[in-house]
Amino acid sequence: LTLCGALDALHTNRLGLLWALPEALKHHESRMFSGEPPAINHPHSLTAIEERILERQILGMDIDMHLMGYERERVQERGGLTGAEVKKLPPGTRAIAVGNPIRLRFPPTPSGKRVVFFDLQDETGILNVTAFDRTYQLDGHAIICSPFVTIIGETQDRDGHTAFLAKRVFPYEPKGGLCGVPNRALPFKVADFLVG
Repeated sequence: LTLCGALDALHTNRLGLLWALPEALKHHESRMFSGEPPAINHPHSLTAIEERILERQILGMDIDMHLMGYERERVQERGGLTGAEVKKLPPGTRAIAVGNPIRLRFPPTPSGKRVVFFDLQDETGILNVTAFDRTYQLDGHAIICSPFVTIIGETQDRDGHTAFLAKRVFPYEPKGGLCGVPNRALPFKVADFLVG
């Protein structure tokens, strides 16, 4: 509860709360309720990105900010757009988007060729993506196995809604693990941060 922020109302230093836990238990067990509870003094606190990673590991979803938000500036410098920006483009526009591929679906097709529908999740929401057989044959491994992907594609109008047709999909490697959190595995699951 402490590491995922459920007790932040008691104290904002999550490491401090953990540090004080043994003393708090001793205080409770001694039944000396008249004395002061232990002070929460810890010289360090978690960074914002470490808090987000722990929330995702523990809860399986993002509470405050999607992890992609920490990479947005770097993605924009290279011409990448958010899912919300791609949705505003007219049909037939080529674009690059980066995010977390979720909810992969492989419907049967009359031709027997593979098509995969998935959602690209970022801090702005969900972008519907389609990858036909050729793209899947080239880049299916990235779609299935990478927590972040870069998609080069083209916008489409699908019944009045914008969808994204993937032409190529590449694994996206966040800088330094994820903005200065080196060597920490990102806790991504195939889930939807908007609804859990």
